[in-house]
Amino acid sequence: MVFSLGWPMFYPQPPRRRGFTLIELLVVISIIAVLIGLLLPAVQKVRDAAARVRCSNNLKQLGLAVHNYHVTYNRLPKGLTQTSGPWRGITFYVHLLPYIEQENLARQWDHNNLQANTDSGRAGTVISTLVCPADYFEQNPFQVPANPTSSGSGVNYAGFYAGTSYAGNYGTVSYHPGSIPLGPAQPNGVLYLHLEPSPPNPTPPYGRQISFSDIRDGASNTILLGEKFHDAPNFNLPPPSQRSNLLMYQWSMWAWSGGWKGTGHIFCSCAVPINHMVPNSPGSGWLAQDMRVNAWGSGHPGGANFCMVDGTVRFFQQTMPQALLCALSTRAGGEPVSGDF
Repeated sequence: MVFSLGWPMFYPQPPRRRGFTLIELLVVISIIAVLIGLLLPAVQKVRDAAARVRCSNNLKQLGLAVHNYHVTYNRLPKGLTQTSGPWRGITFYVHLLPYIEQENLARQWDHNNLQANTDSGRAGTVISTLVCPADYFEQNPFQVPANPTSSGSGVNYAGFYAGTSYAGNYGTVSYHPGSIPLGPAQPNGVLYLHLEPSPPNPTPPYGRQISFSDIRDGASNTILLGEKFHDAPNFNLPPPSQRSNLLMYQWSMWAWSGGWKGTGHIFCSCAVPINHMVPNSPGSGWLAQDMRVNAWGSGHPGGANFCMVDGTVRFFQQTMPQALLCALSTRAGGEPVSGDF
């Protein structure tokens, strides 16, 4: 209070600030928590959708690459060539390198001395077009030792290899090439194993090189490529000897350079349903391994992306009947296919 001309003057005091009470603070925190709980699933759905679109684009590029290869050579690339002494091979991915913007890598690739591709690090090149963002790789690239035996990994040349999330359509069985419980492999799909030099009438698991005219079931009704998922914790439970000394994510080498075991890396089939997983008790023997490496699958909810021979990309639900999946896996089986699969 002050005096002016003998009269007292009063100045208003600023209002006193009152903080949040504990109850008010808890209410605000609860509201924020509810909002976050509502937003997180929406954000995850957006991320899943984005990953699925990117994966679909990868498959479109690969399908276009196969078509461009066919324009150049009037035939499809050989899925995996196999020569003996020692067993070694070249995958269809190597043939497609010039058509997926990897011209420099294609020019550097040594088709005669395959070990040079591993020693130089070329086999460990991670190519974004070959990797789905929803796939799982503990490491990529990853290092594996040489173990060129039928009971081992079959890897001829130790070093780093890069993984791929996509596989070619072998047909009704892709692995094991020569023996039960699922084999021998049946090359009645589109991409499969080729013996070099090629005999005039190859017998399973080997097939002959084909062109689009050989796909008599229709280009829109035949799978060309699809997704292969590499997150399978139960696959890694059995002893290494029952999974070829490889973890699941290592069954993915796009630059495989060994023999027939490469069919478990770059091919799939309709021998098992989409997104088949190893059970909690896989048992002993090779069955769990063989079934899992045959399987199409993905990290997308509910199914997987597939590229048909005509270049269109479709999303197949994991509930698709296996008989329909097999009808779409053969190139000339004559199976009727109806409905919007």
